[in-house]
Order: sequence, then structure tokens, then C-alpha cells
Amino acid sequence: MSHKIGEFDRQEGIKQAWHGLTHVRETIAVDDNWLTKWDVSKQTMFNPDGSPSEWTRVTCSDNNLYIGKPVHRDTYSLITNNQFLDIVNDALLSVKGAKIDSVGSVCDRGRVFVSVSIPDLPEFRAAGREFRAYLNFINSHDQSSPFAVNASNVCVVCDNTFRYNLHDTNNKVFRAVVKHTKNANDRLQDIDRMIDAYIGTQIRFKHLMNTLDEQPVTPTTARNFFTGLHSPIIAEPSTQLLNKVDELQSLFRSGRGNRGQTLADVFSAVTDYYTHQASRSDNPWKQIESSEYGYGATMKTNAMEALTDGEEYQKTLFRGQKVLELV
Repeated sequence: MSHKIGEFDRQEGIKQAWHGLTHVRETIAVDDNWLTKWDVSKQTMFNPDGSPSEWTRVTCSDNNLYIGKPVHRDTYSLITNNQFLDIVNDALLSVKGAKIDSVGSVCDRGRVFVSVSIPDLPEFRAAGREFRAYLNFINSHDQSSPFAVNASNVCVVCDNTFRYNLHDTNNKVFRAVVKHTKNANDRLQDIDRMIDAYIGTQIRFKHLMNTLDEQPVTPTTARNFFTGLHSPIIAEPSTQLLNKVDELQSLFRSGRGNRGQTLADVFSAVTDYYTHQASRSDNPWKQIESSEYGYGATMKTNAMEALTDGEEYQKTLFRGQKVLELV
């Protein structure tokens, strides 16, 4: 089955997952869950002459199960369940109201995971809009995955959702990876600081969006802003520009979470347009490239700067109004 919850695996969660194999618990404690019932260590292998080999086997503490292929004793760093849960615990302590929603192993303990829900981020809503709901912690004991933590709306409950978050490499909201190399344990110490920085950024963004949502704006003002944002000089607008402004105006009024009433709706229209529509390509990777790295990313940054700088905001409105007068 695609869930790959094997004979030696278990998934615990606060609600039943799609595969119907969840051991449902009212609460899941970081010191009392499936991953605390066993751990892993590197057990020495021996050469035919009885001398210790440079290779070791990753071995379970409770049943001596071997996981994956042999690993080198020096160059492969094992991230144990205990270390893994220590990092999860630090995240839980950093965010009020955070809790474990899912924990488990798949592929006969080759992969382990914990999904933490963050109520003050997105089950947090900023200006009525929902953002990423989980911090997903994933790791492998069979060399199939690095240690990784990402912000996502997909809770890990099986191998399918594990792989989704593992391959979420274009995630620019939050993603941190530590490979199982010689210095892995040193790099793990940076993860806590990265999570703290991410949480602080999200809290600041929430405050900023709520501030924008308190500032009413008329449809005419929104249209002037969209036009000025895309017009570096005052000149007769092209048909392409006017069509773009029309699309932005539509998103301002009725895009996801929008009401067509505040500056938060203006910013969300811009982000929605450049995240989902602007590249006009059937190739989703082209859209991602534009949205996260190229012109789309630049326009989203420009919009936020113009909306949060009073002088730049007035210049943008003035430029847009003058351009539209030339139609």
C-alpha cells in the first residue's frame, strides 16, 4: 500500500488519517509517543578475520531490527529518535499553543516523522487569510532522506505525505535540511535558531497584514495602485497593462479571502496574481520560477514596500491615476 506502514511501524495522531491505520490519541506528548518506544544505534560489523569493520548496521533498540543498508562508522551521522524529538520539543516550547498532531514511522522504521500544528501561525489567520498550518519534521534511518523541517499545509501521516514534504524543495516559506554527513550533529544546533527566526517572521507578517486590513480602500484607489505599481513612468498604457490591471481588480474584489475593501485585499490580489496566474505557462515549474525567483517575486516585494511606505504609496497612486487618465 502507498502508506507503507509496515509490520514494525505505527502512526499516532489526534484524528484518523485516510489510511484508517491511525492509533488515535487525544493528545500526543513529546516524551510519550511511538518514537519514544524505540531508538536506533550503529552496531559494529566484523570482517571475516574477526576484526572490526569500518561498516556498521543501523539497529533498533527494542527488537534488533536492521534498518537499511550498512553505513560507514565515521562518515554517516545517525540522527536518533531522541535527538529528533529534542528538536521537536524545542519548537513546541518556542510557540504557545503548538502541539503534535501526528507522529510515526513508515517503511519498517526507515523513515520517521512528527507534524506539529502551529495555531498562532495559520490556523492563525492574518487579515482573514489562512497560511501554513504545520511544521513537519522528517528524518530517515535507511539513508532515503535527510533530516528536514518545513512549513506546510500537508500533515505527515504516511509515506505519501512524507514524500510530499521531502520533495517540497521550492518551499520559500520555511524549509531547513541537514544531511546525514559527518558534521550533521553540529548543523542540527542551528535548526532551533532557524525555527525561531521563521516564527518571528510569521508573527511580524501577521501583524503587518492585520495593519493593512485596518486601512480601507476604494476600488478606484486600488485600480490606481495596480496601474502605478506596473508603470515606472507616466505614459499611455498598453492593452496588456490594462488587461493585467483588470485581472488584479477582479482578484481584489473576489480572490480567495478577499472582500475588495482594504489594503490587505490589494496586497493579496498581487500575491495571488503572481503566484498562480502571471506566467501564462502550462508548465507549473515556470510559474514557480517566476513567483519565487523572477519577476513575480520582484513585483510582490515592490507591492509590499509601496503599501508600507506612505510616501511611496502616494507616488504609486499618483502615477497610476495619471496613466489611466491617458486612456
